[in-house]
Amino acid sequence: MFVIQLFSVHCCQYQYESYTLEAKEKGVALGDYISHLTDYSVEQKSLNYIWARDNSSACVNVIHRVGFGPPSKLRMGGDAILDRPFVIVTPDWELVQIHELKMMHVYLTFDWFKRNYICKDHPGECRRNSSVDVSDSDSSN
Repeated sequence: MFVIQLFSVHCCQYQYESYTLEAKEKGVALGDYISHLTDYSVEQKSLNYIWARDNSSACVNVIHRVGFGPPSKLRMGGDAILDRPFVIVTPDWELVQIHELKMMHVYLTFDWFKRNYICKDHPGECRRNSSVDVSDSDSSN
């Protein structure tokens, strides 16, 4: 599993620390880790990690990190209150999704994440690595 930091200007530092703490200890070479992290194909990538903070004033949990990888039991991090709705916001704040935890795997897919995060930040990379139409990123919401 590779965790992706959603709201951080220190993304590269976070990814390196994640590699050092998780992947390196499992014997994964840095090049393999980066290659896997930048593999934007959708095959076999299921939501398997959510790190969220409770926002008591809005009565929701705000998602800050997600992880996708082989299908497995969903792991949680942060201080989320599990019976409250979970909110995910696109980086440009154009789209806010609110779902119950039990439905997150239906709506927060790697394909959705790729269209709304990766391809908006790196459209050239998405064109090289897939058939995603980056001009129509909100059509599957």
